[in-house]
Amino acid sequence: MPPCKHYLPLILSSLIFSGLFTSCKTTEEVAREKKMDDMSNQFGDNQKLSANMSIRIVEVQTRVAKLEGRIQEVDHSSKKAREEEIGASIKQLQEQTGFLEKKSTEHSLLIENIEKQLKEQKKFLQNITNTLKNLSSGRRGKKKSSKRSASKPLSPVDSAMKLYRRGAYTKARSAMEQLIQSKNISKQNKAHLYHNLGMIHFIQKKNDLALIYFSKLYKEFPKSSFNKNGLLHLGKTLLRKGQKDQAKNALNELLKQHPTSKSAKEAKKVLPTIK
Repeated sequence: MPPCKHYLPLILSSLIFSGLFTSCKTTEEVAREKKMDDMSNQFGDNQKLSANMSIRIVEVQTRVAKLEGRIQEVDHSSKKAREEEIGASIKQLQEQTGFLEKKSTEHSLLIENIEKQLKEQKKFLQNITNTLKNLSSGRRGKKKSSKRSASKPLSPVDSAMKLYRRGAYTKARSAMEQLIQSKNISKQNKAHLYHNLGMIHFIQKKNDLALIYFSKLYKEFPKSSFNKNGLLHLGKTLLRKGQKDQAKNALNELLKQHPTSKSAKEAKKVLPTIK
């Protein structure tokens, strides 16, 4: 048997083993290549997903930018609208102020014109008055001088009455109170003094003293014409003091004694108010 025959089984075994080994290596490589393909596909999918996410992010950013732009536009529009509204209000106020200032100036000029006219009229009237006084004094100068030289001094009663007419009530009252004590005074003058003293105290709101003098006037001189006014103010004084019944009696007595007098007309107005 030749030597190569001895090695033939060994060679065949080696070839079979080599073939098996080669076959196993190819299966591993196939699995590895499949895994690599899967990973490659997954990587591609991830790239696509990442690309899609990037696109969406860009879209969102674009939308956000647009919204920000719109917000800014709205803010700008609102601000502009407010500024325009404020500007319109300011303009309206300025117009009103101008109108009022114009009217104020017109009124001031009108008042100045009126004051000027009043001054001119006053001056004109003063000139007329002075002219009339001069004419009157020129015509009556001699008559007045002769009357003054011939006039007599006033009596104490006339002096007291003059003070009363001038409104110097304190001086008049003092003089009249002294005259009443005089025995030489006439009944007419005494009645007049009672009346005027009652009126002075009525004016000065010294009601008790006013009642005394009005009552004395009526009791001592019931027929005197001074009772027309005396009874009226006697009733008013009693009314002041809250003596309503007595006040009605005094006013009714006035209507009875002097029904056609002016004081009676006034008493008719007072009586209905007493309740």
